Amino acid sequence: MTITYKDQSISPLVAGVNTVYIAGTINEAKIDQAALFNTSALNVSVTGTINGGQYVSRIVPAGRSIVLHEILNTTLKTGYIITFTPATASVINLSLSIKEDTT
Repeated sequence: MTITYKDQSISPLVAGVNTVYIAGTINEAKIDQAALFNTSALNVSVTGTINGGQYVSRIVPAGRSIVLHEILNTTLKTGYIITFTPATASVINLSLSIKEDTT
């Protein structure tokens, strides 16, 4: 078994769809950690998808961070794509950690 950890930190997410991960040739992968931080003085809504299905639709409170429990331990396969789209550009920071099994 060959395990690789992929960490993504995007500061900040830009306007529109942000592709944050594309699974290469893997046996499977799991999302170990996922969090959003809002740097603005206003609440901001964010949506996220895994392979085209909506998995996250959250409001990130002003000046706060949230853990995205709903996607932790989600199983990913070859070719899966993770995207995030903030309602307001340049105020949301993303932290994502994925454990890949490339056996």
